[in-house]
Amino acid sequence: MDIIDQVARVMEWEKDKIWFSTRFNYSIFSSVAAPGTSQHLSMIALDVTQFADKRVRTILNKHGWFQTIIDDTPHFTYLGRKEKDLPKYGLRPDTKDGFTFWIPNFDR
Repeated sequence: MDIIDQVARVMEWEKDKIWFSTRFNYSIFSSVAAPGTSQHLSMIALDVTQFADKRVRTILNKHGWFQTIIDDTPHFTYLGRKEKDLPKYGLRPDTKDGFTFWIPNFDR
């Protein structure tokens, strides 16, 4: 099934309250990328099982991988920059539950 048909099918199912989101309680389009648009498919994101281990986060950050989606703690995006330089690229740190996420700075 091509991507357009996949999206249409999911939207039909969601009208009947058949949810596919991370917690199965709201639209998948609020929790994950639409089919074919995931950063994972582009190989610029990965989910890390050991995300709670500060040592693992430090190693990933050192190599340009940062947490970027507040409600998806295992998700790391490859930004390819040093942490100190991220604000120059329009990102700001936001902390939740002891984790630092780099998100777009819309206040600029």
